[in-house]
Amino acid sequence: MKRYFFLILMIGLSTLQVLAQKDYQKNDHVSLEVNTRNNDYVIDYQFKDHWGNMQNFHLQYNKEQTDDMIGKFGIPKSMFERFIVTPETIKKRDRILKEGLFKKEGNYLNIDYSAVVNYYAPVVCQPIANLIIDRLQNLDKDSRKNRIELAMKFVQDIPYGVPDIDKQRIYRGGLHVPSEIFLKGYGDCDSKSLLFTGILSYLINPDDVILFRLPDHVAPFVRGNVTSGSSYLNLKGKTYLIAETAGPGRPNLGISRENQKITGEVHEITFNPNMFYSSSELTAFKNISKSNSFVASTEKGVYKLFFVNNTKEDIYVLLYVQDKSEEWETKAWYKLKPGEKAYLADTPNTSFYYYATSKSKSYYWGGHDHFIKFDNEKYGLKKNTIHENEFVDFTLHLG
Repeated sequence: MKRYFFLILMIGLSTLQVLAQKDYQKNDHVSLEVNTRNNDYVIDYQFKDHWGNMQNFHLQYNKEQTDDMIGKFGIPKSMFERFIVTPETIKKRDRILKEGLFKKEGNYLNIDYSAVVNYYAPVVCQPIANLIIDRLQNLDKDSRKNRIELAMKFVQDIPYGVPDIDKQRIYRGGLHVPSEIFLKGYGDCDSKSLLFTGILSYLINPDDVILFRLPDHVAPFVRGNVTSGSSYLNLKGKTYLIAETAGPGRPNLGISRENQKITGEVHEITFNPNMFYSSSELTAFKNISKSNSFVASTEKGVYKLFFVNNTKEDIYVLLYVQDKSEEWETKAWYKLKPGEKAYLADTPNTSFYYYATSKSKSYYWGGHDHFIKFDNEKYGLKKNTIHENEFVDFTLHLG
């Protein structure tokens, strides 16, 4: 008698997320541009590090190789149809799953997280990890913690969006694989978690990273010490801190979006790219990742200064601030109408000086903190200090 078997299609994470989170979200400071030049995809990505500095990463991947690697992921939807159980069909199905980076777990066909990381990390993630190390060394801040935090910010700032539900004959679980995230310009929680895991595998001990899957979310956890307010889990006598990379929020390591006990599945990642590549191929990838195709630079972060006129008269403002090159300059005169809020300047310094007055002189803001001469007039300025840990918009109210 022929035996038939029916596999259950796992309603996974991405399907549930389509119901809960449909919107595309992007931080204002982020820029992600992808162009095709000759035979390469050229990616220019601007994001903000955990100190508020703007980081500019230039990535360049071979187009044909990238397209082939993206095309590898996924399995035919026919894999979820009824089939006759024979040694031949089982062997064929196992081969299809392995080639598509999926695996069978009980009666479910799921994405093989370890396989995805091992296949894409040497080509896609290794160059990013090298740039992170380069940036931190140039800033004289290279440490395990800063490597983790900068990798988190790199992934968090990639725009958030849920991949389209699979409309073709190939089932991909609603996942954007690491190289695909850049070409599409966005990724959801599981897509970004796998990208982050691949990057971190070249920055710290790969065994220190695990994935935690909930019914509607996936988050990486990184081995570390618990401090007050940390969100963490214990596994085999080791403590792991949450590394929330979904974005567009930018929490630091150990900070969760929710402060409550939750139940989910732990997925340990076995990092072993040798399962896909020879030693010579891995050496070649390593050399390419350190080539001139991958470049990073840093722009010092700035505070955006806004002034608000809360009076009933026009106010005229003079500023004395540092510019991005840390040179002091005078900016005058800014006219603010009653009730108006205006963006007046950028500065990398937590301190700036200002003078403001109305035409009738009924309103006046000044002091003895600094004196300058402008248009043959001498002005006494008042000092203001911004008490922030990260570069943000700062608003000063007049009146």
